[in-house]
Amino acid sequence: MKKSLLFILLLALTLPAMALRCFTDYRVFHLPAAINDGIDAPYIEFYFELDGSSFQPIITNGNAVIQAEFLITISKENKIIGYKKFNAEFPWNTNEDKSRQCMAIDRITAMNGDLTIDIEITDKGQTPAQSQNLHEQIQVLNLDKGTFVSDINWIKAYSETITPNGFSKSGWDMFPLLSDVRYDEEERMDFYCELYNTDLFFGTDPFILQYQIVDINKKTVIGFQRIKREVGKPVIPILSTFDITQLPSGDYTLVVEVMDKMKNPIAKKERKFSRKNSRVDAKELSSLQVANSFAGQYKDSLILKEHIRCLTPIARGNEKESILSAVKGYNLIQLQGFLYQFWYKRNPLSPELSWAQYLELVNACKEFETSIKKGWETDRGRVYLQYGKPSTRVIRNHDPDYWPFEIWHYYETNNHLHNKRLLFYNTSLNGDMELLHTDIPGEIMNYDWKNLVRSRQMSDPATVTRNQNNQRQDPYSGDELEGLWYNPH
Repeated sequence: MKKSLLFILLLALTLPAMALRCFTDYRVFHLPAAINDGIDAPYIEFYFELDGSSFQPIITNGNAVIQAEFLITISKENKIIGYKKFNAEFPWNTNEDKSRQCMAIDRITAMNGDLTIDIEITDKGQTPAQSQNLHEQIQVLNLDKGTFVSDINWIKAYSETITPNGFSKSGWDMFPLLSDVRYDEEERMDFYCELYNTDLFFGTDPFILQYQIVDINKKTVIGFQRIKREVGKPVIPILSTFDITQLPSGDYTLVVEVMDKMKNPIAKKERKFSRKNSRVDAKELSSLQVANSFAGQYKDSLILKEHIRCLTPIARGNEKESILSAVKGYNLIQLQGFLYQFWYKRNPLSPELSWAQYLELVNACKEFETSIKKGWETDRGRVYLQYGKPSTRVIRNHDPDYWPFEIWHYYETNNHLHNKRLLFYNTSLNGDMELLHTDIPGEIMNYDWKNLVRSRQMSDPATVTRNQNNQRQDPYSGDELEGLWYNPH
């Protein structure tokens, strides 16, 4: 669903008088037919957070208030399909409420397709009244039969509903948070979304609900994953929270995913956010902390340097340069600190666990060692550490028609890429398999891979032109190598 996550309406550049300041956001939800008189209907929930100090207070019944008028129009193919006009009034004390934020909310039924949203916000206290218009194009693609997930809404605060009101939903009063940034003082991240039609899709079979925080490399942040078993219902509300006290600064994505009982992905929704956490970032580790950590257990500088060098395949940005500097010039204590900090940044809650898991993968890469390279230094070792253990491996080391080669197939990589393949081959016969071709974005792609992997010239029924056309398989070619690539065992 294409939408703008946040609008900031600032009129200071255009109005000579008081400038309206209002943060506006919206999320798309759904009413399934099972609970809506047999009619499937998406609806859009609009949120308005007014900076009260930018509105002109007026006196009504002897009390100071600020008044805002909201006009929302939803159109499809130039025809109005949704319309709402309403007023919001908030008590106002000029001396005490200078920084007060006033919240308004409303919901309008919509429909699937390309929609146009027009919003007009007016300060009724100013004469003449000052207004701001917002024009936005969105796309709603809710399903009527398949299961799917609503938009994800950040929640500032919530409590159990006592008297139903505009902020009530699923038995809770929820006050939305319109920012995608979590600052130092914020220790938790609450969110809300809904699952739809799981009863129709899964029937009586249980399914898996997973929500997690992933980093910019699409890897799960250890300690920030929840998995639940659910049974199907027309609507399943999800109101949950993550303790983000120890989540370091960075860009992340909250992922809510529905899977069947075999963990096959069925539906997913994501929302990006940023974390600013100077308490974690500025935390300096004392020599005692390092000495008492897993890194402090290593007393041999040569072993520590090798452990640090093997981090290269997963290093990000300038971390590769930092690894080179550490290996060349750091003393024992500095090396211990480097190893600890590397894993602390990735998992502040349990850096030792992350290191142990990675070291297990490094040891598994010994299979790929050569006389001059460690296993993790080879192409196969690097891929193993970066993308994980392959789901299947085709190994051909003694075929007279081909150089020794392997085809690795991933049902899903560590960074959540699906159905990916890599071809390694060795023309020097020294055991070091070179990565020749893959369909993973950003990796090497060689469209002449079938000819190159052959040890002698053979006629190729597939043309280079067809190979370059997204590597589509020719089901009539009868080519063995092509069959192994597309149908690995």
